[in-house]
Amino acid sequence: MSLRPRHQDQLHLIRAGLLRSDPQLAARLSMFGRLCAGQAMPAWEQVSCGHDRIRQAAALLAETISVAAAAIFLLLRAVLALAAAVVRAAAPGRPRNAANGPGPGRGAGAAGRTRRPGLTADEHRHRPRPPGGPAGPAATPDRPPATPDVTR
Repeated sequence: MSLRPRHQDQLHLIRAGLLRSDPQLAARLSMFGRLCAGQAMPAWEQVSCGHDRIRQAAALLAETISVAAAAIFLLLRAVLALAAAVVRAAAPGRPRNAANGPGPGRGAGAAGRTRRPGLTADEHRHRPRPPGGPAGPAATPDRPPATPDVTR
């Protein structure tokens, strides 16, 4: 293990003080040092140098920035999707619900009929017919009354 000269001097002073104060403990520690001399020091006991700490801090900073950038990207996508939905809903001349808008078989142009105000599409379709009334559209001077199909 290579240490700076200042640190080596400090360790030498500690060793000399230990030899003076407790020679038996110093002998045990020196025996332990000789027994473990060939083994590698565990990673959790090793002190990292300044370059390693800087490298770890840079990696952590880069990871934090990438996570923050991804979060901002997702937030912007959500805001753009919401803005697009608001613009589509507020467009003039477009129906709010595509099922109620004009299309094939729907709306006033389909058969000249209009819906009663205040009814939904299902209520209009399934409203009860007056008893004794015609089964189909009302008879007009240019259209005869509807006759039931008895061939079915």
